[in-house]
Amino acid sequence: MKKINHSVLFVLCIWSVSVWAQQSRKVEPMPMPLNRQVTADDHLHMLAQQLNLTKPQQAKIRPILERYMKQRHAIMMNNKLSADAKSKGFQDSENAMHAKVRRLLTSRQKQTFDEIMGPPEPEADHHAEHAHHPARAKGRSTPK
Repeated sequence: MKKINHSVLFVLCIWSVSVWAQQSRKVEPMPMPLNRQVTADDHLHMLAQQLNLTKPQQAKIRPILERYMKQRHAIMMNNKLSADAKSKGFQDSENAMHAKVRRLLTSRQKQTFDEIMGPPEPEADHHAEHAHHPARAKGRSTPK
């Protein structure tokens, strides 16, 4: 009888620890099986849920996401591009997609979108980072 009580107590302890562990960390459900490609509809579904998109917004965003997914696939399949060129292509297409989607959102949705995806890169600052002449990029003239 004592062994059964200890066994029951042990099982209850293990169970309570597992329940506590599940509650202490936020577990996000997997949006899809791991063995299939992410689609534009997957992206749209996630955005629709998190941003509370209206049906007209979804209809306008779907072609943007489809175009983005085609661009990503084309970049990935292009064997002539270096890894750096592919990375830049992915980043550029993602930034363009984000900018197009943001234009269709309300101010509240934009705030949530920025929390999910990160704030948009200011175009002027992005170009200033890559300028060959930092003094000119900041609006100052170079000394002669």
